[in-house]
Amino acid sequence: MKKLGCIFKKFSCFVAVRDNFPGPAHELIKAWQNEHQAVHIIDFNVPLGTDDRTVSLIAQGLMWEDGWTEVGTKHHVVEDLTVEKPVFGENDDVAFGARVS
Repeated sequence: MKKLGCIFKKFSCFVAVRDNFPGPAHELIKAWQNEHQAVHIIDFNVPLGTDDRTVSLIAQGLMWEDGWTEVGTKHHVVEDLTVEKPVFGENDDVAFGARVS
């Protein structure tokens, strides 16, 4: 992802209430993919090169902002798992009249 001349990386924070999700934190991803109702996701972007500690702190801040706390929850932060398709305007090499999708 590129914004205003800066390249960003997308991360996802998977979070659930401990009592509603008995598995380990790393299984939150698969549970979310299987549409487990107790698992929520928070997507966010950080500038390329941001260290892991800062990514973790940003995730914790976003969880707090959304009403989640460290007590009674479990979470797992990963680099984005989705593959984004370029949208109109992101690909400078598209010739006039060419298909973009």
